[in-house]
Amino acid sequence: MNNQTKRVLALLEMFSKGEIVIIENLMNHPLWYGLSEKTIRRDLDIIKSNLSQSFECVRTTKGAYKAVTNSLLENFVDNKMLSLLVIAYNIAKKNSLFSSLDLSKDDKYILENKIKESSKCYEFINKAIENGKLNLDMLKSIEFAIKHAHKITLKYNANSEKIVVYTNPYKIIFINENFYLVTFADDIFSVFRLLNIEEIAVSKDTFHKNYEVLDFIKTMQTPFAKFSPNFKENLIDVKIVVFAQKARYFKAKKFFNSQVIEKENDDGSVIVSYKFTQTLEVKSFLLSWIEDIKILEPASLKDEMKEILLNSLANFK
Repeated sequence: MNNQTKRVLALLEMFSKGEIVIIENLMNHPLWYGLSEKTIRRDLDIIKSNLSQSFECVRTTKGAYKAVTNSLLENFVDNKMLSLLVIAYNIAKKNSLFSSLDLSKDDKYILENKIKESSKCYEFINKAIENGKLNLDMLKSIEFAIKHAHKITLKYNANSEKIVVYTNPYKIIFINENFYLVTFADDIFSVFRLLNIEEIAVSKDTFHKNYEVLDFIKTMQTPFAKFSPNFKENLIDVKIVVFAQKARYFKAKKFFNSQVIEKENDDGSVIVSYKFTQTLEVKSFLLSWIEDIKILEPASLKDEMKEILLNSLANFK
């Protein structure tokens, strides 16, 4: 076994233990003592070029390396996961959420840099539209209250009106490019924009979570979702025709989780159905496609949309 083989095996052993390999420190190691920095880098290059199918050497800080297994990296570069990670990274970075992750400084650095690399191929035009940074201390208080089912008192700025609410926190959700806190207490389901919460006080009192509410949160499609007991039995069926010139967009993208292509017509149009808790959830969406769709049902939604359009005409006089 020649000296370079011994050095490469020693590097592999260090990496397998999760150690950070620092070039400057290696120069004092018996195997590398008296050798140049270029020699050490050549040893690292052997691992990078010949064992890249097993793991990847990732630079953490200047002159320092750590190995990340490719089974982990493959999860990062899966098409769906990559998109989610990049979005999550952008949100987390903007709101200082990385500081709350239970990771070592070097591991955070690796995670940030691996996701940053996606910017070479991806550009996310639609950014999270939060205008300010989230209060990290307040966020931690909310997380604690959710995890341990503690009641909270929150001060909230609702359209310039300050309100105080004593409630039960269930989940923090990210929907329609904003963060919200979902609460439920005394049969009242509420969704609070996180940036509009001015203060949180965690109570010593605890509560028992309603599992139907938790199930409902998983099915939410908009911040305007309205909870009711046995909600699955009370959903409103919405059905539209999408004209041929725009049908391909609806076939290619699921705009809401409940979207189903019911029928593809001979003229190229498609019939699309949705399920919502109230028509308020879908009105803005339908308005954005108003020239390219026809509402089939419910009749009450057609009447509501007609009224919106007629009232809007006054704005163009």
